[in-house]
Amino acid sequence: MSLFDVTDLVTIKLYYIIKETELGKKLIILEDEKVEELLKDEERKQEVELLETQWKSLNWKEDTEVMRVSTSSIDAVTGTSGWNFYKYRDSMVKKCLKKWNLRDDEENEVPVTEENIDNLPSSIILGLYDKFNNLINYTDEDLKN
Repeated sequence: MSLFDVTDLVTIKLYYIIKETELGKKLIILEDEKVEELLKDEERKQEVELLETQWKSLNWKEDTEVMRVSTSSIDAVTGTSGWNFYKYRDSMVKKCLKKWNLRDDEENEVPVTEENIDNLPSSIILGLYDKFNNLINYTDEDLKN
């Protein structure tokens, strides 16, 4: 396999439930273990929703752009530049998230745009970001297989 081929899209699934409460709607992001349990329960599995997304790993040029956007201006006193994690995370999501199965109330596809990403609940984006980050960072377990 060529190094130029490792930028294929990876699929990330995020399961969630939207519950009606006396205070309004509540979004609950489900851990993978809880999803398995709920999907086995015939009554409860109807509650489980799936957001299936596809993400692209960055090439060097894109990574450099993400880092450039995440670096703040140079401090006039110290001469050093700062790094903004929040800009980094936002830029990573907007550069890497390429597809999803999100539909509006009329069942029309919702395009992946920066505006649509910004309008999603933060818990959804944070959950997806965490899953993507875990995928692109290897573990000792990855090296065993």
